[in-house]
Amino acid sequence: MYAAGSAPLETIKWLVQHGAKVTNVKSTLDWTSVMYALNAGQNTGNFDVATYLISQEPMVKHQTTSTSSPGKVLHGLGSGKTLDSSIADAKEEEMRIEEFAKKHGAPTSVLKLLKTR
Repeated sequence: MYAAGSAPLETIKWLVQHGAKVTNVKSTLDWTSVMYALNAGQNTGNFDVATYLISQEPMVKHQTTSTSSPGKVLHGLGSGKTLDSSIADAKEEEMRIEEFAKKHGAPTSVLKLLKTR
């Protein structure tokens, strides 16, 4: 899951080919692998990992989260709050994966792919 936000595409492909799950499993931040990849794409301008993971997850359009920004969690931690408290404070209204992708600057090609999954 965390590799989706930092590993190169070839590594992600290898992980998936060797059994890594691209399903709706969520992290402590309430994010899926696709969400980590979309966030990384926003930071780097490269959405190749997100595109690949979306293509591997037939039910991706049903993914949701209520935490859109890890920055809010980090801010809470930096001010001395616990992880649980920081995550609770960062909660927002639940959003679907397409809205999350738009908020993270996904290009039109990724948004179109999300609609087909």
